[in-house]
Amino acid sequence: MNCASCVALVAAAIDRQRILYCERCRGVLISMSVFPGLVEGLHAQAPGGAALPPRAADPRDLRRHTDCPQCHRPMDTHYYGGPGNVILDSRSVCYWNWLDTGELWRIVRAPDRTYGEEP
Repeated sequence: MNCASCVALVAAAIDRQRILYCERCRGVLISMSVFPGLVEGLHAQAPGGAALPPRAADPRDLRRHTDCPQCHRPMDTHYYGGPGNVILDSRSVCYWNWLDTGELWRIVRAPDRTYGEEP
């Protein structure tokens, strides 16, 4: 499969979970079935005090158009419902999440807080 942004994806693993990775733009394509467990596992391994202060996502990113590397149809662009203030691209028909470089780590290292919770 080709990267959602530039060139071909290569098979890789994070925390023993299979992902597809772009060596050029460093984006990752993660199966929706793997994504929650991967985030939870990486978050549990993060050293204490590793939480980064949340940085607001750029709302202009909601207007981007990303095509699914599998079917080449448009992915849905939306706020990720967990911590990290990330705008995520997903294609539920193909069961993929696309994360641009650094977005997975922003989710993993964000404080334990989800949208809608009171401070």
